[in-house]
Amino acid sequence: MLKKKVLAAVVCGLMSSILLSVMFPLNFSEHDQVSKYSWESMRTSFFIYTMYFHGAILIYGLPVSLLVGWIVKRLHGFLKDIASFLLHVALSIPAMVYFYIFPPIIAGIFSITESLLLRVRIRGSEWIWSYAVFSITAILWGLLWGL
Repeated sequence: MLKKKVLAAVVCGLMSSILLSVMFPLNFSEHDQVSKYSWESMRTSFFIYTMYFHGAILIYGLPVSLLVGWIVKRLHGFLKDIASFLLHVALSIPAMVYFYIFPPIIAGIFSITESLLLRVRIRGSEWIWSYAVFSITAILWGLLWGL
């Protein structure tokens, strides 16, 4: 169970970094004429979001996920998924004070990823898969750094 939660955390970090760097790119240009939706802004946003999101998910999201899993363990099926989603989002609301709208979005992605991974039987070790996804993130990070 913990292995799949760690895998869900790593996959969620990658998905959140890609999605939110496209939706909310950061503009570090001092010129107003440069669009914040340019490739440079999205690439820079991906670097920054990747570092912060993976750290936040592993420090805050993983313990919250363990707590939510313990709370909803008696529920079954679709009701368990809905309760898990709502609890993940509700427990991310205090972090909105510091991090704007990002915590509920990431909590929703984490909850959906976790519920999908708990239904799928993964061949091989979950640690290997989480290492592979984390390596893909690092390779993508390195490739984008060179562009």
